[in-house]
Parts: sequence; C-alpha cells; structure tokens
Amino acid sequence: MPSFSSLGKFFGRTASEGAAFAAGVAVAPALSPVVREIVNEANSKYATHPIDAETAAAIVAEDVDTYDFGRAEASFNGINEDRFKAILGETLNAPGIGELFEMWRRNLITDAQFTHGLRKAKLETLWDTPLEGLHDRLLSSEELAMMQQQGFVDAGRANAEGALQGVTEERQQLRFEASGLPPGIETALEMLRRSIIDAPTFAQIVREGHTKTKYTDDLLALQNRVLSESTYATLALKGWISTDEMHAGGALTGYTPEQMDLVYKAHGRPATTHQVFIGNIRGGHIGDPTTDIAPDFLQAVRQSDIRPEYAPVIWAARFTYPSAFVLRALTQSGEISESDAHQVLIFEGWEPTFAAKVAKAWATAKGAAAKEATATDLLTLWDGHKATAAATLTALEDLGYPADEAQRKMDVVEARRVAAATNTVIGDLHTEYKKGHLSDAAVLAALEALGLSADGAQRIVAAWAAYLTAAGIAPAA
Repeated sequence: MPSFSSLGKFFGRTASEGAAFAAGVAVAPALSPVVREIVNEANSKYATHPIDAETAAAIVAEDVDTYDFGRAEASFNGINEDRFKAILGETLNAPGIGELFEMWRRNLITDAQFTHGLRKAKLETLWDTPLEGLHDRLLSSEELAMMQQQGFVDAGRANAEGALQGVTEERQQLRFEASGLPPGIETALEMLRRSIIDAPTFAQIVREGHTKTKYTDDLLALQNRVLSESTYATLALKGWISTDEMHAGGALTGYTPEQMDLVYKAHGRPATTHQVFIGNIRGGHIGDPTTDIAPDFLQAVRQSDIRPEYAPVIWAARFTYPSAFVLRALTQSGEISESDAHQVLIFEGWEPTFAAKVAKAWATAKGAAAKEATATDLLTLWDGHKATAAATLTALEDLGYPADEAQRKMDVVEARRVAAATNTVIGDLHTEYKKGHLSDAAVLAALEALGLSADGAQRIVAAWAAYLTAAGIAPAA
C-alpha cells in the first residue's frame, strides 16, 4: 500500500488536492480504491471534518451549553451565526398541542407562550384564533343530560353545548331521557298501591331502572302485600284461621311450618296468676277437656290473646260473688250461713283459715249488728223530733245499753243537731253582713251568743271584712 508521503511526491501537491483531482477527473475509475485509502488516511490524521449545520443545531438543542461548539461547526460549513441561530430555532421543539392546552388552562404558560408553541408545531397563524377558542373545555353530552335532568341547566343550553360536540338536539334529548334513575321497585309498588301511578307507568319504571323487562309481570304480582308471619300466628291463636292456613300464610314470607309453629307458641299470653288460682279453687284446670265451655266464651278468651288452654280455669272463675261487705250483711242478717260465707270467701281468694275466722265472727256478731241497727233507728227518730229525749233514752236502755252509754249516744246526736243549727245561724249572719245589714260589733255579739269564744268570733269577722274589702264592698257602720 503506497504511503501518504509517496503519493504526495507523485502528485506534486497536497494530498487532498491530488486525491480530489485523481478521484474527480482523469483517473477516477482506476484510482477509486487508492483515493479512498488516501482520503481515509488523511481524515484519520487530520480529523477536522466539520459537522453539518443541521446536526450541530440538533446537538445544541439537546444541550444549550454547547452553543459555541455548534456555532463553530456551522462556520466550517460556511454558515454564519445568524443563520445558525435560525437553524437552531427550527430544531428546538415545543410540547405537543395537547400539553400546550393543558399548561395554558392551568396558567402555567402565557398566551404568548401558547402561540409560540403553535409556531413550533408548524401551524399557520390562520389557526391561532380557532385553536384559542378551544381553551375552555365543554361539559360532555352525558354531563349536560344529567345536569338537565337535575335542573341545573335547561334544554336550550344542553342542546347548544351538545351541538358544539356534534350531538344533535334529538340525540341530546334522548340522553336526557336516559339519564338519572326512576324510583326503586319497592317505591314504585307503593305508588301503584296508592293509585299514584298505573300499571303501564310501573312497567316504564321497571324499564328505566335497567331491570330486565321479562320480569315486569312478576314484579307486578308483588303489588298486593302479604301479612307478616306474626299476624298469621295471631290469627290462628284467635281462631280466625286454621293451622294449615297459618302454615300457608307463613310460607309467603319464607317460613316453614315448623317455624310457624314456634311463632305461634311465642304468641298469646296465659291467664293471670289470680285467674288461674281462682279458677283452680272453683274446680277448673288448665286444658281440662271435660270442662263444658260455651263456644262464645272460648272465642272471647282466644280473641283476648289468652292462650285457649287457659279457658277452663277462666270459665270456672266466670261468676262474680258478693263483696265482703255484702257477705257480712247477709251473714249477720241470717240470709246465708257461716259455712256459705266461708265458701264464698274461699272462692274470692281469701286464705282458708282467715276466711273461716271472718265467717265465724260475722255469724257471731249478727245479734250485735241488729242491736246497733235498732239503736240507730231510735236516734234517727229523736233527731227528727219524732220522739222525746226521755222515750229515746228509755228505749236505748231497754236494748241493753247502760244509762251512761245511752246518754253518750244521745249527746252525740244533740251535738250534731246544735252544730248544724249553729252553722245555719252563722251562715245567715254572713249573708246579712255581706249585704251591709250588720256591723262588726253586732256580728261579734251574735257569734259570742252562739257560744263562740271572743277570739274565735273576732277571727271570723276579720275574715269576712277582708272578703268585703277584696270585693270592694263597704262594711256597715
């Protein structure tokens, strides 16, 4: 292989000039391999071939700190700095249109920076204004439909903004009709029950609720409510339905016959402890099948929420016996015997030993009761001025009362009589005093004459005077 120096001697000039001449003019076909070797050797020894201006600008665009390098490389290609700046400017890129809009909407870049980005995107200024008009996002057609449904916008605005997105008025309003949900199925059934809606409207609610329409008739069958399992158990307890009907009714809400039997057992109340006790004493027993109970009575027991097995003891306790006061009078008058009184007290729940003592006391006291009743009659006659005091006293002594006890009884009646007369006189005095017919002194004298103390009479007159003052009535002088 010829050396670079020998080739220089051969051509008589610089290696590059010789190579260019050989390659480009006379001996190009024959010397091409030789020239390539010479060029390669020259490039290797003098690695100063400049980078083209476009590549240099791209390098600078990736790292602006290499600007001087790029400018120098461009100059080696005959490109001055102004031209290099122009090439560099063309090489530098801006974010894409989507990123530009997003930065612009977030106020991260100015209007001028946005326009500069359009230039970098090689867009004509013809499109600046239309693109700037895209700054504000539009509500989507679906959002507009929902907002119209909720009353935030009217149909005019929804249609207008939908049109800006290529949605016709018809389609926009179809989206409006399809937006939102109707009432739920249960609410719709309640509306149907109350005749607020009809069956076709109910079917429309089913459709708009995204429920498969093949189930509409099945859902419509739920219009009529079913009674609760508790109600069915109560109806069976009260005898309105049979056990089989109770089981069938419970099945409508998913209860098995066994569960319904348990629900039935949880219902109803027993007879009260007192009713059970009294019923047992009178011969009745819980669930006694031999007790002849009137059907109406049994039905009344069941409808009172009392379990039917307690009907026999309540049936035995159905009669009402006389009160203790009536029993005493009957026993003391001899209308019933001591044993009858004792038995009735037992039926009324008295403790047997105590009932026996009371019945015996009543029977023993019947003579004393008759005596006391006669004495009361004698005193009543005297109090009514239908008998003299002497005759009354003698009659009381004849009944067996000692003279002093007979006198005390008469004194009590006399005291009542005097008190009644005194009260009548005081009432008359009060009436006349209020009318201004009596003075304070006259009333005081009259009260003292009735036997009242001076202090007591003074208090009464003071109270009457205060009343007149409060009423605005002037007392008598």
